[in-house]
Amino acid sequence: NIAIKARKAFETKKIDRSILKELYAQYHPVRNIDVFINRATSFFPNLNCGVASVYLKYMLGRGNIVNGNYSNNNHTFLLLNKKTIVDITADQYGGPKIYVGPLKNPWSLRSLEKKSRVRLRSLC
Repeated sequence: NIAIKARKAFETKKIDRSILKELYAQYHPVRNIDVFINRATSFFPNLNCGVASVYLKYMLGRGNIVNGNYSNNNHTFLLLNKKTIVDITADQYGGPKIYVGPLKNPWSLRSLEKKSRVRLRSLC
């Protein structure tokens, strides 16, 4: 399973950081991408939902990165076919380490204003 492989790569720090930097820079440019990725991956799974989601999309070759919620927390995850979630960081909020399944509570979608979306991407 790709979600299991991705989670293990983050946990064991055996993720290709050059690919991760390139992917995240395309998703949301940050000033010092090297420092950002190094710091972010050191906190995994905390504050890694955006980073993990871009990596999952790369590994699967499809999907939409969604800025949504997990319970009452801002959270980013991968959505396939508008109905299936792939999430490897929900455990930062007490959820499962790996979830692949239907979009259901406690995950939810939400509309964000552009300013909020930019802030969320930099947080998660």
